[in-house]
Amino acid sequence: CAERVLVCNSGTEATMQAARVMRAYTGKTRIAKFEGAYHGWHDYASWSVYIRPDEMGTAERPNPTPESAGIPEEIKDTILMLPFNESAFKLIEEHASELAGVMIEPVFGGGTIPVSKEFLQKLREVTKRAGVPLMFDEVITGFRLALGGAQEYFGIKPDLATYGKVIGGGLPIGAVAVSQEMMKTVLSGDLGLTIAGTFSGNPLTLAAGNAVLKYLKANPQIYNDLAKKGDR
Repeated sequence: CAERVLVCNSGTEATMQAARVMRAYTGKTRIAKFEGAYHGWHDYASWSVYIRPDEMGTAERPNPTPESAGIPEEIKDTILMLPFNESAFKLIEEHASELAGVMIEPVFGGGTIPVSKEFLQKLREVTKRAGVPLMFDEVITGFRLALGGAQEYFGIKPDLATYGKVIGGGLPIGAVAVSQEMMKTVLSGDLGLTIAGTFSGNPLTLAAGNAVLKYLKANPQIYNDLAKKGDR
């Protein structure tokens, strides 16, 4: 989906920008996230990351719970919490008319719980059929599962993808990859899309990231080695 790339300060800011793009593109407010998934510390994503059995609700319809003091209760109405099971697809279809997008980590839990290819494929089919943008949060998986991240590894193309410090060689940076069609629609509105940040165009970060990505591209055997170590 990387026909257009928006650069910002960090992975957390990338998910914030992706949410803004999806809302600007669709004209809708509510965004669906999966219970147990982490998309940064900002107010619109820091809900139901750590599971609390006494507050989580049912397995079919989870209850959004904030992860920090200071998050306005009103933000709960902008979130649709999805269970990490088949019930998620029904919820997306039920709420399609109000959803600006769906976001998911292709590997949950800080890179420890892989989502099955079959689940991601069905998610892609359901969101496409419902006309809801799908975002892969690749802050962890980008350039780690494969050079093309989870999109290449699973063979599934979302509408947006977010990336973190790996694209800056570990230095502060984030990025949102979007389709040309989506970006064109967003920029054709009365208001432009605001993206700002101290490190957005930092030459040191971009030079380091360029070096790392060139090295990964020139040494594809790295991924087989990583997979073997992971299996062990």
